[in-house]
Amino acid sequence: MLAVLLLIPFIINCALGLADVYPYGGTRHSIFLAPFGLAGISVLIAKALRRRVLPAGSVAFAIVAACSVFPARHLPYIARGDQSVAHMQQAVNFIERQIPPSDALLVDDQTGLLLAHYLCRQQPVSWDRSVPGFQTFNCANHRVIATTADIYMFDSDSFFSALPRAERAQGWRPGNPVWVVQAGWLWGDGLAQKLRTKPDGHGFRAVSFGRNVNIFRLTVATPAPSSVQRTEGKGNLPLRGGKT
Repeated sequence: MLAVLLLIPFIINCALGLADVYPYGGTRHSIFLAPFGLAGISVLIAKALRRRVLPAGSVAFAIVAACSVFPARHLPYIARGDQSVAHMQQAVNFIERQIPPSDALLVDDQTGLLLAHYLCRQQPVSWDRSVPGFQTFNCANHRVIATTADIYMFDSDSFFSALPRAERAQGWRPGNPVWVVQAGWLWGDGLAQKLRTKPDGHGFRAVSFGRNVNIFRLTVATPAPSSVQRTEGKGNLPLRGGKT
């Protein structure tokens, strides 16, 4: 009966995950399962060692030590060095000093939340959600066009799906520069790294502040509104500053 009671939360959460109703995995959404898991492990250790305190405590200590030395890191994972606020501050300085206020910033939902905090210097932000699929705001003399929660983080597919819609909604014309900023969690490689490895990505450059903050520049292409032309490496307004 005790085993059944301890397993029921895992079974329910797993069933909801398979039904795509609630996430199941190594995330904060499933942390409520920890007490049930710890209780089950504790019961097994206590029974196996006949409730002897010293051996049971030693086994428990060994398990905790092993988990600390060999942690299971699930994607998306941000290394400790890449969590430094200095990286975001450097990115903000780059935006303020190197990107003209007339150039648009296109970001995904999570990056928009970060820029609303750091670029706006923790001041109140007025979000404009009048255009379906996008939310925009202005701060530090820059206009930020962010996707809504349906595109939480850019990958190759979602980016090239959102870009033509942003072009039409914002009325960008061929040759208009568009700066793309991506910051936060990444599933594997970020958008900049993925674009660099494409067959036509030779000469593509991005400014990186750690691994999880990247900025690069594109221009609206001609004549197809669904494509972009990279200008870096062609002697036309290259990225300046930061690390490439």
